[in-house]
Amino acid sequence: MGWLFDTKERQERRSEREEQSRKYEEATRMMADLFMRHNSMTTAAIIGELEEMHRFYAVASWAPSEEKGYFYQIATDLSHARLTREETSRLVAMLAWPELRAYKDRSAPSCFILAAMQHPSEAYVPTLTEHFAWLENEIKPLRQTKYRADVASEMRLTKGAIQACRATMG
Repeated sequence: MGWLFDTKERQERRSEREEQSRKYEEATRMMADLFMRHNSMTTAAIIGELEEMHRFYAVASWAPSEEKGYFYQIATDLSHARLTREETSRLVAMLAWPELRAYKDRSAPSCFILAAMQHPSEAYVPTLTEHFAWLENEIKPLRQTKYRADVASEMRLTKGAIQACRATMG
């Protein structure tokens, strides 16, 4: 009859779930707030807020929908902005974020890969190569689905970005 009583382990799991839920709700609110303000912000400030959300919450909060939500719109706008090398590097670094990898809509990561292609630098090659390796592992067990097609497309795009960045090497 141990199931009748809360065990310490069960309480810890419940507490972790509640904390994760709280983080998700807070990060979702912050993403919506950033979306409302991002058109009046500098590129560096937008990237900085995304990095802060990653540092403190590390949960996918690309609300309002599963596909093409706030984060996608912000990522699209960032990929069309005039980016410095540092800003591009910060966007490319986002490709390694676990919460971005967990997100099934691959449109936003593709925006960051496009930014690397538009502003190529040999400095991005290690991150892009690591991202490509992750994509290879991600696609292996997948059946023919839209997600698999999106991952395959992202792989092609990443390979092109790596080639563009390697072309800048002396």
